Amino acid sequence: MKNLTLFISALLISAIVVAQTPQSFSYQAVVRNSADELIVNTTVGMQITILQTSTTGTLVYTETQTPTTNENGLLSVVIGGGTSFEFIDWSAGVFFVKTEIDPAGGTDYTITGITQLLSVPYALHAATVASINELDPVFEVSPAGAITVTNIDSWNNKLDAETQSLEDVLTIGNSANMLIKDVINPVDDQDAATKAYVDAIYLDLKLDIYAEIGVSDIEGNHYSAVRIGDQVWIAENLKTTKFNDGSDIEVVIDPSDWSNWDISGMCWFNNDQTTYEPTFGALYNWHAVNTSILCPQGWHVPSSSEWDELVSFLGGETIAGGALKEIGITYWGSPNVGATNSSGFSARACGRRESSSGSFVEDTEVGLFWTSTGVDTQTAYENSLYPEGTMVQTLEVPKNQGNSVRCLKD
Repeated sequence: MKNLTLFISALLISAIVVAQTPQSFSYQAVVRNSADELIVNTTVGMQITILQTSTTGTLVYTETQTPTTNENGLLSVVIGGGTSFEFIDWSAGVFFVKTEIDPAGGTDYTITGITQLLSVPYALHAATVASINELDPVFEVSPAGAITVTNIDSWNNKLDAETQSLEDVLTIGNSANMLIKDVINPVDDQDAATKAYVDAIYLDLKLDIYAEIGVSDIEGNHYSAVRIGDQVWIAENLKTTKFNDGSDIEVVIDPSDWSNWDISGMCWFNNDQTTYEPTFGALYNWHAVNTSILCPQGWHVPSSSEWDELVSFLGGETIAGGALKEIGITYWGSPNVGATNSSGFSARACGRRESSSGSFVEDTEVGLFWTSTGVDTQTAYENSLYPEGTMVQTLEVPKNQGNSVRCLKD
């Protein structure tokens, strides 16, 4: 017998009605006789059998038809019109279509062909798959759950749109089918990262880089820097004689001039730049601070609340001074209690210039640092450190007092 020659091996889903699962599929073949000649424009007898497991396996369905070939010997049929087709369990294994043809249109079948169904039509298989309600983390009862082999009425209950979000999925077990998890803090290769997570890493890297590089003022004085928590501070006292726009800061020498100075001004302790500039930096009045251009560009004099953040990170006002003060008595008076400089801030006792007399006092006895926060027309806040303990005090002092300045990265 001559085997049936397949023209199209793909199985096509019939468009029957959308409200029901289709129970048929299209099949085409080219028919030749024993002399290998095309059988054209002829009505032939055809028996169709579906076998399970192998070419000689269990017969699960059969039907007969009398299709007519065209001028090219091609016949087209729709398989599935017979009884019991709808009960085939397409999920049960491999299936084969066996076709037998009688060129004379009867039942004396002399041409046989067997074709494996490589992919069961999805619409047929859909009638036998499990309900999705066990897998869906939000819809505990699937509206399509009533679909069975014999009851397809619930097909009309399909979901037209998905309403759950990724957040819904992650809330339940913090997992999206085990593919995406812990997106706030990704661990595995398949994990996704949130924008907040990436932004935090980016900020962390920036702070480390700022601390590593430090900064130079407009005169070329370079300052080392240190990261403390989420802040980056210069680790030395400011010593520039110019604002960051290049304009000069008035150096006020005369004591009486200083006490009456109500504009930007600066000085060196004891008016001795050579001795004090390299190790202690300069002293500035608050009017210089208030210009907002005292620190290098991209840096600023910290506010009182920014100082509070620093102090809080180091354990609070009663102990933070120890972490801020440089160790030993080279730059502090004895005994310099509790100094560890664990923060790397390297605070030194630079003394101050009095507002009332213009005198220089408390060299090695106190470290005073301006904040950018004013109180009223006459006073502003400073933070103070002492060799006798580890306290950090916030005090209200006259704006024309001379204090040290530390800059904070914007």
